[in-house]
Amino acid sequence: MAIRMAIHSSMMRVPGKPPRTIRRIIEERLAILQTLIEKKQRGEPIVAADLDAGKSAMDGLRDAVARVDADEKVLLSKCTATLNRYTSILPAFFIVTAFIAVVITGLSYRNIVRDYREKERLRPQL
Repeated sequence: MAIRMAIHSSMMRVPGKPPRTIRRIIEERLAILQTLIEKKQRGEPIVAADLDAGKSAMDGLRDAVARVDADEKVLLSKCTATLNRYTSILPAFFIVTAFIAVVITGLSYRNIVRDYREKERLRPQL
């Protein structure tokens, strides 16, 4: 249970600046689009600076998504390394536990046989 909690807590990503940054950039981009729609409805010309503002917002969004993607890849590699470590240990753990089970079974069998022989030895004396 403790191992599961340690793995789970190490895999959990704390929400932070990148998702908030992405949300902010999307909201900014939508505001720019709304401004462009309003200008178009009023019949005002849309100038290159208006389009450049939208382009810079989208470039910022691409950068933020790329950072989040890189962070997720790092997290994935850490989780994969943890998984590989546990999967490499597991066969040895099974072998050791099987050996311990065989030893316990052998000791129990020996004790039962010894007790049975002792009872058989004492039976004629009754």
